[in-house]
Amino acid sequence: MEWCLKGSGETALEAVDFLLMECDVDTISRVMLHKALDEAGFEWELRLDGGANAGLTRRVSPELSAAVDAVIGHGGSAAEHVRNAWTLAFGRSPNATAAYQHAVQAVEAALKPITIPNDSGATLGKMIMQVRRNASAHTVRLTPTPPQGQQPVDGVEAFGTWLALLWQSHQRHGTDDPSKPTQHSDEEARAAVVLAAFLIHAIQSGAFARRA
Repeated sequence: MEWCLKGSGETALEAVDFLLMECDVDTISRVMLHKALDEAGFEWELRLDGGANAGLTRRVSPELSAAVDAVIGHGGSAAEHVRNAWTLAFGRSPNATAAYQHAVQAVEAALKPITIPNDSGATLGKMIMQVRRNASAHTVRLTPTPPQGQQPVDGVEAFGTWLALLWQSHQRHGTDDPSKPTQHSDEEARAAVVLAAFLIHAIQSGAFARRA
């Protein structure tokens, strides 16, 4: 497949992306293509997270890529939503609003079992209220030591704030107010997906958990 990269700029990348989406590309070819893209200095890369061929995505730092791969590798509904969100936010055919929706659904899937496991219709907003109203039922594996004279940060409250940032920034409903956006920008979607991956990793690793 490396022959595609000998084309001119966008045409070559479009060809590579099409083949990845439509063809069954073996692992060796994927690794070789990943290396070729890297050596050519393209801003696009082939993610090797072990999932289905999803085309090219924007190049990010190795640390961020590894963190997202860890979340996806955990499996389950949350992982699948993160995979879809990443492709829609960082791929060559972005859909920012859909990406943000998958980011929210990913966090809902990861958070529900430790907040409202018996409520099949619970939204992230309801889960956030549960975390805040029952803060003592949850724990964050950090022990802040504030400067002298300052109050320590409440870990559960802080985690709830990050959850609320994702939820309250989500454009979920239409509006007749022209000053309010009804769709997300690509930048907002990418930030939401990264934040969602961070929150889910904290849940998957037990950094945020329900007290035993």
